[in-house]
Amino acid sequence: ERDRPVPRQGRRREPLVAPHRPLADLAQPAVLPQQGEGAGDEVRRQAVEREAQPSCAEQPRRAEREGASVAGADGAAGEAHAVTLPRDLRDDASEAGQTVLSSSAGAMQTTMLFTGQFMRPDAEETRDARTYAWADQRVREAANRALDREAILEVLYGEGVGALPVYTMDPRFPGYSEDVAARFDEAYGYDPEKAMALLAEAGYPDAFDNAEIPLVVTSLAGNPEFAQMAELVQAYFDAVGIQTQMREQDWATGNTAIRGFTADFITPMRNAPVRPSALGVQIFFTKHASPHLDIGDPEVNDLGGQLTAETDPAKRDEILNKMFTRIFDTYAHLPMATVPASVVVNSELVEGWAFPGATSSGLSHYHLIDLK
Repeated sequence: ERDRPVPRQGRRREPLVAPHRPLADLAQPAVLPQQGEGAGDEVRRQAVEREAQPSCAEQPRRAEREGASVAGADGAAGEAHAVTLPRDLRDDASEAGQTVLSSSAGAMQTTMLFTGQFMRPDAEETRDARTYAWADQRVREAANRALDREAILEVLYGEGVGALPVYTMDPRFPGYSEDVAARFDEAYGYDPEKAMALLAEAGYPDAFDNAEIPLVVTSLAGNPEFAQMAELVQAYFDAVGIQTQMREQDWATGNTAIRGFTADFITPMRNAPVRPSALGVQIFFTKHASPHLDIGDPEVNDLGGQLTAETDPAKRDEILNKMFTRIFDTYAHLPMATVPASVVVNSELVEGWAFPGATSSGLSHYHLIDLK
């Protein structure tokens, strides 16, 4: 959404400009008041046409009178009616009597990525990616079927988080495959017996020079769950006989190895805020972006080249659909979750807020805040 300056007396309502798949499918249809010159910041627009805004000097006094401050999990009171908190503090805020609201659409995607150009027939790396255990599609499928995603996501994120069929694929953007989404449970569902059968068929571990799979234990601001994600994956891998090594390393070191094509591990990764699919898929799976990761699959790279050259929207949608289908069918990663954005609001003042998610500029749709 973009606010175009208009004279204050000329403020009017205009429909939101819908993306490829309308946000109206994911949230209440909305209109956005245009912001005039001299208007306050977006946060103060939450009460547009609901009540007159107090002056900046009056706001703290009003919050104190109404008991409208939102307390952080550590008990320190703020002068805000809505705040964002790390996920590991939101339960504390809820127990303190505040309300946690989630967006109607995903604001972040998470995955565990196989690194290296493991699908490249003539991989030339410091450590040949073709010797990685996950270079064998049967091992990749076994790794996916070894995971009880419902249980993992419940531990990591709690309620309201859904499994992700393909990392970077999103229903709001071109290329979304209903067929892939419908086949996810059948192809990726928790099935430890199937996982063990696939490993046996692949001759794992004896047939592999590098049978032990390193799992990265790391942390990243805004994603406190990444270390636990790796630990949970390790536990499920161990149950089906996949050998692992827990490797602690900082985020910068891992990123440098991935982008330099010297990585030889599986690592957690996020897509936040959710990028347009045409950009995300190129960054994480092909050679057609900068920086890029590139799994080395000739077919995906060929499709990525076609996508770069194509300008027709319908043809681009078709190419993207093929790319996501190929990534899905070859088990080229370990997709995890679509995570909504969430805020903690003053339960005495805010009734609800139907917002669709978050962008690189932060939250939006403040005019949809429903005050009591």
